[in-house]
Amino acid sequence: MNDRPRSLYPSLKSIAIVFLGTFFVGGILSHPYAGSWNDGSRLASVESVAERNTWAMDDSMFVFPNGPKPGIPNPYDPRSEVLAKRGTLDLMQIDGKFYSDKSPLPTLVMASLWKVFRYLGAAEAQLDPQFFCRTMNLLGGAFPLALGAVAVWILSLRFGGNFTQSIWIFLGGAVSGLPLAYSGFVNNHILVWAECAWLFVFLDGLSRSASYYPFADLVMAGCCLGMAYATDSGIGPALFVAVGIWMIWNPVAFWQPGIWFQRGLGLAIGGAPFVLAHHALGFQIAGTLGPINANPSFFQWPGCPFTPESLTGGFKHPHVGKFLLYTGDMLFGKKGFLFHTGVGLLGVLVLLRMVSIPSKNIPNGMRIASGVAFAIGVLVYALGSNNQSGLCRSVRWFVPLGIPLWYLASFLVTEGGWKLRVYAISVVIGLWVGVWAACLGPWEGSVLQGYWVSVVLLASCAGWACFQNQKDLRNFDPIMGQTER
Repeated sequence: MNDRPRSLYPSLKSIAIVFLGTFFVGGILSHPYAGSWNDGSRLASVESVAERNTWAMDDSMFVFPNGPKPGIPNPYDPRSEVLAKRGTLDLMQIDGKFYSDKSPLPTLVMASLWKVFRYLGAAEAQLDPQFFCRTMNLLGGAFPLALGAVAVWILSLRFGGNFTQSIWIFLGGAVSGLPLAYSGFVNNHILVWAECAWLFVFLDGLSRSASYYPFADLVMAGCCLGMAYATDSGIGPALFVAVGIWMIWNPVAFWQPGIWFQRGLGLAIGGAPFVLAHHALGFQIAGTLGPINANPSFFQWPGCPFTPESLTGGFKHPHVGKFLLYTGDMLFGKKGFLFHTGVGLLGVLVLLRMVSIPSKNIPNGMRIASGVAFAIGVLVYALGSNNQSGLCRSVRWFVPLGIPLWYLASFLVTEGGWKLRVYAISVVIGLWVGVWAACLGPWEGSVLQGYWVSVVLLASCAGWACFQNQKDLRNFDPIMGQTER
């Protein structure tokens, strides 16, 4: 096996600096309480599995907190009287008992880690809910942020022609937009964001040389796929399809006699344990192999806020026109994902070739894989939902989809000139969005301060980029193969 190319991975020192720095920022943003139904449901499940060895949550303080208790802080945001008294309503009822509607495998991992804390002397969660909540928010929010930031840093150094360019690229992927906002509380979306970032690290490295395909990197890419699938039943399958297309798009690497099976085996070895564990846990809890939170019969308990029409899954729109309006609203409206990502809109322009990048600059198959991941990820939720993911910052389901868009947009930086300038401007606007979103948190649904100004600025950047691109094409000399100056 060939030695790993040194240029693909930075030094351990720089990795440690990025990890510790972003973990510190995530730690500052972490809270000692649950801030919504979403994280309350996850924490209730973790508490029940770790403390009582059951998936049923009827005895959890996050399900029936019943207001403040003498001497013990309420586990919910003290600013929300409703949460403090009623608790989470992200619940399924199976055989008369309440269960979380969140994916079970992350719960099992976090519960195992909490058992370690208990073994080391931590008090029972119900006796010290602040310590429990902060610990889980660090493990399920700040830690994925730091882990994903390392992946973004690795890719930034690969893309950047110099250190300054790499810093701009890193800011565009790890700080600009939504990642910081979702690092303050435990949630699936920052987890899949990190898993997606590492998947792109391995796919990018594997795509850069047909002769360098270490089996370990294929296994690690498979692990990222499997973990994403076990965390999010919408984005995970989209990534599976994207990797399948990527395999087909690398004929030299994957279709040589005797090599294709080995490559597919590497991905399968990495991903299969997580996929099987996800379905096994779902079957143990609900007796079904499908997504347990898509069964309407589990949401027919008295007081349930969800109706069959509002549950994610199946086609949720009366006609195609309504579907198109809903999709456009999720991407461009007041919760518009593309205007909450900084460079995300530029990534779409690169994907649609409205802003050109020489094909030789993007590793083989990565453009199509990025486009498939984004398109299918959006379509899964656009077809199967009608509530824009509830009360949250932007469309929380789409947070991981910022990675493929950022990946494509980042190749603009090394082109220099107006492409670098429009990227930098988009990053700065995204930093404004990111800082405000981090301060207000992920579960608040109000429009951000200055959001519509940022919409106008990002749209103007996109229009300018398209104009400059057409200008470059008009001035392109097909004989000399260069743009006229």
